Amino acid sequence: MVIKLNRERIEQNLKTDFLARSLRVLDEIDSTQSYLFDNLNEFPDGAVIIAESQSAGYGRMGRVWHSPYGEGVYMSILFKHIPPSPMAQFTLLGSLSLTGYLKIKYGFDFKLKWPNDVLIGENKIAGVLAEVKNGIAGLGFGINVNNNFNELPQRATSLSLLTGETMDRDILIAEFLNHFEQDYKRWQKSPYGYLRELWINFALLRGKDVTVYVQNGTIKGTVEDITENCGLIIRTDMGFKTELLLNELIKIG
Repeated sequence: MVIKLNRERIEQNLKTDFLARSLRVLDEIDSTQSYLFDNLNEFPDGAVIIAESQSAGYGRMGRVWHSPYGEGVYMSILFKHIPPSPMAQFTLLGSLSLTGYLKIKYGFDFKLKWPNDVLIGENKIAGVLAEVKNGIAGLGFGINVNNNFNELPQRATSLSLLTGETMDRDILIAEFLNHFEQDYKRWQKSPYGYLRELWINFALLRGKDVTVYVQNGTIKGTVEDITENCGLIIRTDMGFKTELLLNELIKIG
């Protein structure tokens, strides 16, 4: 039986200063990101949109995000006053913050697959998408929470499948928003420094040997660090260092 989201219960568990002080919980919509940008004038900075289901949920590069009714968390946060840091940092901040929250809360070794997929082992459990239009940002989160095996695409899992328990989505949403606001405030004070600290703790690729597919062939090397623009610093097999940006295809090994 699906237990629907309860807006009042989410609000009762919030400890945020500005996130979700305007909170809208909807039934089925096309996507929380689209809804947010289509209704900007209705919402203040920090507003949060959550849906029980999405008919056209999407992730990075337009990939479909499966959004079965009442099973996951499909949520977008509105930022009308984003800091002047590289936009890639915003995507990575949301992804690393979610990875950290899930790891602290549930104890599993969740890792961020650069730049925006949260994995446990080789299975995806969440994804994050940042979009900017006219200087306004929407940060979208998709989390597989109570999905059963038949509701998931290949190489995906859910919190319920990992723990063997039905998760309380109201509490999960409130706790993550509390956690994310603290990460956001620390990032505002030290954008690159704090982001790099999170990356060192939660990045899947750190220290891994990788193959990078570029326009003129492949590059093999070891991932050492990230740059302020969120490029990966890779030491190649020839001993040189090179920076790779978000649109490069990377495979471990």
